[in-house]
Amino acid sequence: MSTRRTTLGAAAALGLTLLAPTSVATAAGETCRGEAATIVGERTKVIAGTEGRDVVVTNGSSKVDTFGGDDLVCVTGRDGRSGTTYGISIDTGAGNDVVDGTAARSWGVDLRLGEGADRFEGGASDDQVLAGAITFVNGEVVYVDGDTDVLIGGGGDDSLRSGQDGAANGDLLLGDGGDDSLSFTGVRAEGSLIDGGAGSDSLGLALSAGAHVLDNVGGALQRDGALMRTWTQVERFYVSAVAGATLDVRGSDEAETVWLSDPVPVVAALGGGDDTFAVPAVLPAGSSLAGGDGRDRFDFGIEDGSVEWDLRSGTVRSGDTTFSAAGFEDGFVSAPRTRLVGTGGPNDLSANSCDARIDARNGPDSVSIHSDGTFEEFDTCTGSTVLVGGRGHDRISSRAGSEDRMVGGRGNDMFYAVGGDDAVFGGPGRDAAELGPGNDRFFGGPGRDTVDGEQGRDSCRAERRTSCER
Repeated sequence: MSTRRTTLGAAAALGLTLLAPTSVATAAGETCRGEAATIVGERTKVIAGTEGRDVVVTNGSSKVDTFGGDDLVCVTGRDGRSGTTYGISIDTGAGNDVVDGTAARSWGVDLRLGEGADRFEGGASDDQVLAGAITFVNGEVVYVDGDTDVLIGGGGDDSLRSGQDGAANGDLLLGDGGDDSLSFTGVRAEGSLIDGGAGSDSLGLALSAGAHVLDNVGGALQRDGALMRTWTQVERFYVSAVAGATLDVRGSDEAETVWLSDPVPVVAALGGGDDTFAVPAVLPAGSSLAGGDGRDRFDFGIEDGSVEWDLRSGTVRSGDTTFSAAGFEDGFVSAPRTRLVGTGGPNDLSANSCDARIDARNGPDSVSIHSDGTFEEFDTCTGSTVLVGGRGHDRISSRAGSEDRMVGGRGNDMFYAVGGDDAVFGGPGRDAAELGPGNDRFFGGPGRDTVDGEQGRDSCRAERRTSCER
């Protein structure tokens, strides 16, 4: 299990001097961190600074450009009701700048710090911060960030981005509270820091050719044995990779998510916790995923072909490709043809497929057919599906346009036949069904069953029937 430290503790360990949380601005004679303001904004107005040092109190302004100089900006403004957020856009330009948003509970900052050694401290709202400048080279966006910056997110769900491709990066990213998104580009320099803080925080990682180890027990990424990144308190990883890269994932006892955008060879032991591994593809042959302890999930898909996954044996087959995905309880698969088989315990299994059969086996299961709301890149295909809950109290849902055969088995099952001409078989137990549009058939079986035919001309065999024509 990884060692956790608080954001302030991590900062102290690296010898940082956090500026004291003084009152940012006063009503009489506006000040910012104890300095007299040279510019005080007005509500919704735009502030334009100078090429020298500006001390700015925003006072409800919507946009600030301070241009050059070592500027100091304090974000202030009237706070709204709880949950209300106002936005302010700030560009501090070149120089060693400080932006303080700690006193503005209702103000979220969209900030570009520009070139220089800069510092940002966020407040309670969601902030988006870029440490560096943006230029265009041959029509391509290039991020320039060659100095050491300190970014502290505060209490909101913040996005902190730092670094420059190929350049040394000594920046310090501290997410603090909230569910933060951290991006750290370039070559790790001594003294750099990535600390997600409280909440469920994410880190983007780009893999070049080579053998990579993502170790969330120790909080490190290695490539061919060389240390590339270190971090603390990060739970979600968004990983891109090029051809020639491989990935070895070592999970901790925390609940972790690994989202892999490219199908490179993977060996993953996710460890304890309720973990998720997702890839919008089929992994290469020989890959191996182990969910470990906790309730774990594997989501994947392909544009063409078929997928067969037996969660009990852990075997995944797609055409000539076979790999292992064992120790998972839940999953989503998108493929034109899908076959999913569950375990003997509780499962949550779903598919986006033209031709699907899902057999959850025993346990209180959730079984469904629906469109791709996971990756949002696979087309929806309607066809015929067979959804089987097995023994246990199951929840089974179909999709509009599909002609589905839904089987509950022994247990008190709930059916949602959303659309199409569906056939529903309850089996032994006290079952209930909502049949939706279509000319549906419901066979309750032994037990006191309840059915609502809703739209369409439905045939119902149950003890309690509503809107059934036959």
